[in-house]
Order: sequence, then C-alpha cells, then structure tokens
Amino acid sequence: MSMDLYARNDDSVTFSANAWTWRPLNSLMLSIGAIDESMHYKMSFNDGDGPNGERTRVITDRLNKWLHINQGVTEVHLPEVDGVFDLDYFTPRERILEFMEFCDKCITLGGFVVF
Repeated sequence: MSMDLYARNDDSVTFSANAWTWRPLNSLMLSIGAIDESMHYKMSFNDGDGPNGERTRVITDRLNKWLHINQGVTEVHLPEVDGVFDLDYFTPRERILEFMEFCDKCITLGGFVVF
C-alpha cells in the first residue's frame, strides 16, 4: 500500500511512501511534537487529511532540529511496543530529507493531504 501526499493547492507537488516507510516517519513526527495524536491518526490513513501550511512549517522545523541532533542516525524505526521494536518498518534518513523538501514546498501551498 502506498501513501501519496499532495500539496493542498498544487497536486503536481507530491511525495509517495509505502506503508513500510510512512509509518515510522509519521510516528517520528508525533514523537518530536511536530503533529498531535489526532493528526497522527488522520495521517495513518489515505483519506485525504493532512496539516495546513503553518503546521507543515512546524513539521519541517522539528524534523530539521531532530536530524541535526541525531546526525549519526541512518534510519528511523517504529517506536518500541511492549519492549519490542518492529524492525521491518523503517525510514532511511534520505527519505526523511526528501519528505522535508516536499514539506518546504507545501508551506506556501496550504500544507498537504495524504491519499
């Protein structure tokens, strides 16, 4: 399954991720306070929900700070659940950087939606 993200006001600006890489990225955004529980839940499905432009700016800023602090991290996994990490779901650092580039474009385009 693929998660296809589109800028709210320009559907030519896109980012796609499969479920294996989207879930850890979405969880990372929650864990660093870039999104709240409600937005995390909404962006876990491809129903066309997503952040506005200002929240997209927060996402970019928080991810940038996180990457700076965690320079040696090469991939992000889903958070630990009951003492176990699900190593099958991970997002490489390069994909986080690509997602941030997408978010940078979406800030002035009203944010983005997830389908």
